[in-house]
Amino acid sequence: LLVVIAAVFANSLKTPFYYDDLFLIKENQGLSHLSNLRHIFDSEKYFQLFGELSYRPVTSVIYLVLKAAVNDQVIYWRLFNLIIHLLNCVLLYLILRRFRVDEMLALLSVTIFAVHTLHTEIINVISFNEDLIGGLFCLLAFLWYFKDGFTFRIASVVLYLLACLVKETFILLPILLLLFAWHQNKERFEVRNFLISQIGYLIAGLFILIVSWSLMKNPDPAAMATYPGGSRLSALLTFSVVLVYYLKIFFLPLGLTPVYTFTTYSGFFAGPVLGSILLLLVILVIMINGFKKGEGYAPFLSWFFLFLLPTSNLIPFGAILAERYLYFPLMGLIPALLLLLKYLLVKLKQDWQLPLLVGGLLFLTMLSVMTIRRNMVWQDPLALWSDTIEKAPTRSEFRL
Repeated sequence: LLVVIAAVFANSLKTPFYYDDLFLIKENQGLSHLSNLRHIFDSEKYFQLFGELSYRPVTSVIYLVLKAAVNDQVIYWRLFNLIIHLLNCVLLYLILRRFRVDEMLALLSVTIFAVHTLHTEIINVISFNEDLIGGLFCLLAFLWYFKDGFTFRIASVVLYLLACLVKETFILLPILLLLFAWHQNKERFEVRNFLISQIGYLIAGLFILIVSWSLMKNPDPAAMATYPGGSRLSALLTFSVVLVYYLKIFFLPLGLTPVYTFTTYSGFFAGPVLGSILLLLVILVIMINGFKKGEGYAPFLSWFFLFLLPTSNLIPFGAILAERYLYFPLMGLIPALLLLLKYLLVKLKQDWQLPLLVGGLLFLTMLSVMTIRRNMVWQDPLALWSDTIEKAPTRSEFRL
């Protein structure tokens, strides 16, 4: 994994600070001195100093420490991102093996995840690394939840809390734990015992909600977002189309850009909405069938959709889609697809190992080449914004 990540992302180390990195890291006065740690719990000064739109104190503390240690030496910031990415890949492999995914499929899943072209944004823009850092805490919390012993359970709750204080989307982890716990032991699963085991997570989640939405809420009215299309229904319909678009660029990551112009929808009968809803219903049926039959792909497929739910804008947050939102969800989608293909081949009484290995390696090779080429675009700000204007011509803010 180290060799693969180094080979594919080595040219990202040449990328300078730019885009959000300039005001969130390089020029951020909140990171100028470690003494600013005292403002982490001051809602007014926190948002003024650190430039965050929501309360993410663990991220800010990590940035403060890194800034004090390496200042603006961008290569160390980028190495930090790559190291976290490597650790996440290792943890994902351990989780897959913990749930008895075949070693070949586990390795193939993790390697495809490691090099996927959709990660070029989160790797090249340092200040987008909340999903990397929060993902590390969340994966550890997930893994240790299924280990025996009170110490592991307490550590899991603490890691869950840290993940949520990096990025709020990880608050959904207890639902994922429920799905995996029920799936692996449906016969002996007891809701009462599960809820008892979840007390720590529920308290931590409630604490996060109170802190983020009340005690440390951003006082700036400009931080308040609105529904895409002006209503919750429009947000939901648009999200259905976005989900299908995410699946499309997963298989063929073309047309990637830091910003997207995306049509919002307010009616069920628009072609893209109808097509998307039908496809998502088919996927839902496949997932439910997998849960009923105890197939391994089902909980991993739910992982993908569950952790995209916070980006649905049912609670508005100001963006419709972005490649970086796929980082943690792809940890579920990739093994889910490989396990689903294995299930179908076995059902057809076909050999599954050779087709999946050959197909996986071809997909892996394509992704590796595309990732290296995409990193080259990210290296040069002029090249990136020229490429962005070509793909999103209505976004005039990026024109010189």
